[in-house]
Amino acid sequence: MKPLSALRTQLAAGEFDLTRHALKRMVERNISGAEIQEAGGRAFKVSEKILKKSVPAQGTPRLDPGAKR
Repeated sequence: MKPLSALRTQLAAGEFDLTRHALKRMVERNISGAEIQEAGGRAFKVSEKILKKSVPAQGTPRLDPGAKR
């Protein structure tokens, strides 16, 4: 697996191939190749802890355990 810094550099330089599916979605959502490059240049790793905290398992809102009820 490539390090994130290498992937970021590659995406920012426009060195990526698109699948047919990805190209179709880009057209549907009006996303340009330049936007992919820009987003790729700013890519960061989302830690597992943050991901678990912000995305509930069954898609239901989590209650804040410290909140008053």
